[in-house]
Amino acid sequence: MREELLSILAEDASIMALARGVRAGGRLVASGSAGSSTSLVAGALAWSLGRVVVLVVAHLDDAEECVDELTGLG
Repeated sequence: MREELLSILAEDASIMALARGVRAGGRLVASGSAGSSTSLVAGALAWSLGRVVVLVVAHLDDAEECVDELTGLG
């Protein structure tokens, strides 16, 4: 289920634009996500790129929640 959801999200125009930005190099900042969408955007971006994506969050419990959200998908 995780792979299916991430592959669907990776086809979204916003995620594809982020992926193009990463491939072009340089600094990339994405803002405006809320709740679980933050971890899902990072997961979809990693899926699209086929590589690790670093997601910086304010607190350790936020990081643990992101891991739980992504691993809980399947």
